[in-house]
Amino acid sequence: MELDQFSDLSQWVSIILLGAAAGFIARLFFGGRGSGLLGNIVVGVLGAIIGAFLFEKLNINADLSGLENWISNKFGVRVGFLNSLFQAVVGASLLLVVTGIFGRKRRA
Repeated sequence: MELDQFSDLSQWVSIILLGAAAGFIARLFFGGRGSGLLGNIVVGVLGAIIGAFLFEKLNINADLSGLENWISNKFGVRVGFLNSLFQAVVGASLLLVVTGIFGRKRRA
């Protein structure tokens, strides 16, 4: 496996893991039917796209580097994904709220 292929693979794995975490967290806060790991990944990845788009268009800068530095100093673990996770959770939460609203209207 070439280095470029490994980099591409690691990016895809990162996207999938971020999506799974964001979808899981959003479902904890805003409910929604439990649709398992695959459902969390789909909700989280779509949420990441929605969140990044909204944060850019609304010119919102959620800088969590201070929290990342604190975690790094306190626990000796380097994290660099909290901004992306936050945006993905916000986007996934909005997605769940909107789909929940339209889902209820359809069933009524």
